[in-house]
Amino acid sequence: MNGPQHWKEADQLLTGPMCDYGCPHTGCEHEMAYLARAQVHATLALGAAAGDMRRLDRIRVVLAKFDWEHDDRQLALEAIERIAEGDTDAG
Repeated sequence: MNGPQHWKEADQLLTGPMCDYGCPHTGCEHEMAYLARAQVHATLALGAAAGDMRRLDRIRVVLAKFDWEHDDRQLALEAIERIAEGDTDAG
């Protein structure tokens, strides 16, 4: 799953029915399990967003260093593509 998918799953867990067993009270173990799963998915979504932001920052560095008059655009595009794909050595 990617970040947006994790976020969607967390949202569905929180807005859907909390207990499929029909427990008469709130705070049953089923409801707590749904909340725990939602927290895990929300945490994974935030972690994915942080990784995306790091890649975006590295792409901005490549673009800031790029000399549009003299540098090879193909090399810059290839570096950006490697960063977007998750290569930690690119850029």
